[in-house]
Formats: sequence, structure tokens, C-alpha cells
Amino acid sequence: MRIRLRWIALTILVLSLAVWGFSGFHRGWSKSTVTEMKIDEITGLEYPVTINSFVFGLEMLGACVLITCICFGASFAFKKNTN
Repeated sequence: MRIRLRWIALTILVLSLAVWGFSGFHRGWSKSTVTEMKIDEITGLEYPVTINSFVFGLEMLGACVLITCICFGASFAFKKNTN
């Protein structure tokens, strides 16, 4: 059980860092919409367009790191398997 909890903690940490990285290393709060600027083909003016896209923020990364620390800390509650 001790090794399994450590592997689970490592997996959660690696996956959360990967998701945070693939969503753009956003250093703010998580967002469910993103605003992009588009250019009108006829007039050449820029206008904002809101797109539904989830951006993984630092609070989600912090929550995953906290869960990782709890799993890793809980692994010390079990005795070392001596088979």
C-alpha cells in the first residue's frame, strides 16, 4: 500500500503539471472562456470573440499538489513491507 500511494502521488503530480503546461502555463485563476481578437476581412478592424475553452489555473494546480502531498504523507502511515 505504501508504494502504491507514492505512485499515485507521482502520477497525480505529473498529470496535473502536464495539463497545466498543455493549457498554456496560465498563472492566474482558471477560466472557462477565452477572449480572442479577430480581424474583420472587409474593414480590417479588430473585434473580440469569446470562445468556450477551459484554461487550467494555478488554484487547480495547487489543489492537485495538495492532494499529491496528502497521498505521499499518508504513505508513511503504513509499515514497510518486508517479504
